Amino acid sequence: MQQALHYFRRTIDALAQVLAWVSMLLLLFLVGCILFEVISRRFFNSPTIWAYDLSLMTNGSVFVLALAYVFSKNQHICIDFLSHRFTNKVLAIRNLVFYGLMFLPVMACLSYVAWATAIDAFQTGRLDRVSPWAPLMWPYLSALAIGLSALLLQVLNLLQRSVQTLTHQPDGLNHDS
Repeated sequence: MQQALHYFRRTIDALAQVLAWVSMLLLLFLVGCILFEVISRRFFNSPTIWAYDLSLMTNGSVFVLALAYVFSKNQHICIDFLSHRFTNKVLAIRNLVFYGLMFLPVMACLSYVAWATAIDAFQTGRLDRVSPWAPLMWPYLSALAIGLSALLLQVLNLLQRSVQTLTHQPDGLNHDS
């Protein structure tokens, strides 16, 4: 059982790492899109119809795809000035209460809705009706669903580590994680 939990934790962390790399590559793509738009607009007086939409969708994807990695490294913004003074056991209880009872159900609902929306957009070929370019929406919505699901898995990972801390098992919480 302990080996399976360790494998689960490493797999979730590896997924977060892969999504972080995808996010970094998308940042390069975003810079390229904006650079192309600026050159096209300023030097050739020929603005693109797609630059705004691609920038918006890529930026949203970059943000959401990196969430799981940031959470796994405990680098997210946390307005908690007391936690460094708590013992690991108190932190584990706090994590189980907050993340287990409040955050996890919200993330599960958001992930479910994101996947349902992405699948519907794929099946119906939904276009962005606000944009004159009218791009397909399913790639963007799929990136959101993947990112939210990865964050949900990271929360499960944290809860598993919190339970290990409370039951005095190895690989639990420490102040660095």
